[in-house]
Amino acid sequence: RLVAFFAAQTNEVTPEKNLPKGKPGRVPQGVFTYTLFETLAEYPGATYRQIGQEVLRKYSVKNLARSTPMFEGDLDSVAFSGTPGARVAQWSANASDGGFSVAAGTLHGVGEGTLMAVMASAADPLEAALGYATVTRSDTFTAFATPVDHAGKTLPADLPPGVQLRKVSSDLDFTLTVALPEAGTAPGDAMARILAALREDSGPRLQFVEAGAEADLRLAVIPDSPRPDALWILPSTGLVEGDLSRTPSISTADKDDAELAGVLAETLGRMSKAINVLKLGSSVGEGSLDVDVGLMTRSPENKTLRGLETGGVPRLIPKDEVHVEATNHMDIPVDVNVLYVGSDYSISHMFAGRLQPGDTLKKGLLRITDEAFGRDRVVLVMTPAAPQSPVESLAFLAQDAVELTRGVGDEGTTARSVGHSLEGALREAGFGETTRAAVSMMEEEVTSGPMPAILQFEIDTVPGN
Repeated sequence: RLVAFFAAQTNEVTPEKNLPKGKPGRVPQGVFTYTLFETLAEYPGATYRQIGQEVLRKYSVKNLARSTPMFEGDLDSVAFSGTPGARVAQWSANASDGGFSVAAGTLHGVGEGTLMAVMASAADPLEAALGYATVTRSDTFTAFATPVDHAGKTLPADLPPGVQLRKVSSDLDFTLTVALPEAGTAPGDAMARILAALREDSGPRLQFVEAGAEADLRLAVIPDSPRPDALWILPSTGLVEGDLSRTPSISTADKDDAELAGVLAETLGRMSKAINVLKLGSSVGEGSLDVDVGLMTRSPENKTLRGLETGGVPRLIPKDEVHVEATNHMDIPVDVNVLYVGSDYSISHMFAGRLQPGDTLKKGLLRITDEAFGRDRVVLVMTPAAPQSPVESLAFLAQDAVELTRGVGDEGTTARSVGHSLEGALREAGFGETTRAAVSMMEEEVTSGPMPAILQFEIDTVPGN
């Protein structure tokens, strides 16, 4: 476990000032070190992420320096305690039009109706909330919230500078439409019995429709298959892609209704997240960022990095590597996140970092393994970064693969791709283990500058012989 705090970006200097400001006997001190120690003393129970966000808030509100500190590692642990902390998803808020705008949207699980606590400090406990606001509209990257009375609190008219909006609920709003199987079979009848419980367990994330209706996924019974008692999970076409050995299925004869509902809800929930990440990639597009992005590849037989042909769908075999190269041609920094969405519905968070103006990123992303084959996607999310904002991290989206055949007590498999990050440089980390935290995409309205972009590349992974 490692946490690293940096006083500035690579193109910045770290200032010293006479501190504490306005106090007698002040002496020259490093602005970052002083602000960090001050924050640690004020909030001893905060997580490293909250401490970093509060340092950035003080830099902005108090105009301490123009440099931007950075933070990496196990940021959701409580400082110096060695124990994990609760996920705290919060963003700097801009007051406008009788409400607040934040640079977080449906990608972060912030949708219409989401309850947000208005916090004076990024490190305050929830009990110290000044009041609350409800999201009234949102898109992929942004949301707008209006004040609402909640928990006996009314938001005061005068607010301190630099307020944060903290998501009160921890769920992610990724919805999926699932078509029910045809009636008249034992698995179909089992599905009918558990439907009410399944809807209650999954909430609004899963929407069930009749067998012939349009849907993202389809539940089917295949009597002449090796698992005639199973519910097979097919794509929207209702056709088996490839062969049944690569098609998820859940047996029904060995489970009671409660077990079946639980396994099905967990499996569909994972598939929902992966499918919706890809939906966002196809709907947002390239935006207006002037950033050149290309994928590279190499193999043990040919160690020279060469461009990966993305006009069609390139075919890669085990031990092939995929690298990314990106150059920022703008005069503002850009945060880059790379996700790898496998055909097994795994999501691996490969990279999160900041490209300063003129910087070029050259990064080895993944090595193909022989654990699963199919149509995989590399998803690059690029967002303009405001000064003194934390580096955007989408690590909370990572998840393990969906188990293809689920019996009683089966556990999901681990993600199959290997990536490298600050922690990965010290140890090969399983991407099923994630920080599961989100920080702000920008500290200002995204509509005031270049729009974020999501680029999606398809790759076919095939056996080597």
